[in-house]
Amino acid sequence: MKYLFKKVVNLIFLFPKSVQIKFIRHFFRNFSEIGDNFLTYHYRPKFFKDIHIKNNTNDKEKVAILLQGPIIFEDNFTEETIKIYKKNFPRAIIILSTWEDHKEKIYKNFSKLGIFLIFNKKPKFSGPKIDKFTNSNINYQITSTKSGISLAKKYRVKYILKTRTDFRLYSNNYLNYLLNLLKIFPSENNLQKCRIIGTNFTLKYRLYGLSDTLLFGNINDINKYFDHYSMLETDCVFDNFFKINFLTKNKKLIDLKKFVPEVFLFINYLNKINVKILWTLNNYHYLISKYFIVIDNSHVDLFWNKYNKEDEYREKSYYESKFDKINFSDWLDLYLKNK
Repeated sequence: MKYLFKKVVNLIFLFPKSVQIKFIRHFFRNFSEIGDNFLTYHYRPKFFKDIHIKNNTNDKEKVAILLQGPIIFEDNFTEETIKIYKKNFPRAIIILSTWEDHKEKIYKNFSKLGIFLIFNKKPKFSGPKIDKFTNSNINYQITSTKSGISLAKKYRVKYILKTRTDFRLYSNNYLNYLLNLLKIFPSENNLQKCRIIGTNFTLKYRLYGLSDTLLFGNINDINKYFDHYSMLETDCVFDNFFKINFLTKNKKLIDLKKFVPEVFLFINYLNKINVKILWTLNNYHYLISKYFIVIDNSHVDLFWNKYNKEDEYREKSYYESKFDKINFSDWLDLYLKNK
């Protein structure tokens, strides 16, 4: 079936682009008319050369954009992403923090882009188990993020955007937008320079589950978020950490057998800024409103080249679910309520 579908798609792409667009439009329209759902679509250029939007940033603050993780070679995705960022934010420091795998190929392709390249050794232990069969990759994320932050600090960067090599933000003024949010919603904690901004991949009902895929804030705050000296060398380190710091009378709220990287990073950070964790849903929502900002992925025109990438708004749902996400309007309600 998959082979047949590819054959049909290849046949369609033999026609001019205007015909391709017309075919797709009719397909989606008929699907919506026949079925019980409206189906929409959106075009994004794959390559830097096809984007013709004027730069719209004032570059008043010194900002670094950190891409961490393995290189996405298909369609030169990571390389093209960096070219777009270089065009949109010419004064920003761009750091690519990746692994020593394919080092020669990466250096050849990326050294000419005018960015900072970091090649990290992979930790021996990727992280505690998420479930019985799967280890998390939290140590990979911590390693590549920390090395990128350390480099940015040498160049006296004030703010940093921590993102991923399989993310692409198409907006041409998202740095202005993020900086303006920090001005409008200042921090209310002396140990926090600014709030930390995350996206609506954040789950509403998983306690302390702020998404760690994209974070923006003052470089000292982001450094605190990922600065773990001991690293998580074994599963028992995680268990002991919880037992010592966060075990409460309501033990049902804590599953010590299931490790969630986002939760670990979140509660670790709050511990560093002397914020008490109560392990209740109300407390989680209060802390999100007090020390963080959650924006919609669409605000920065985010494309994630992974996990059902064809589903544009997979974080959006039209029925109640334990997988519901916190979007900006939800966050704003929480902010005003807790004010």
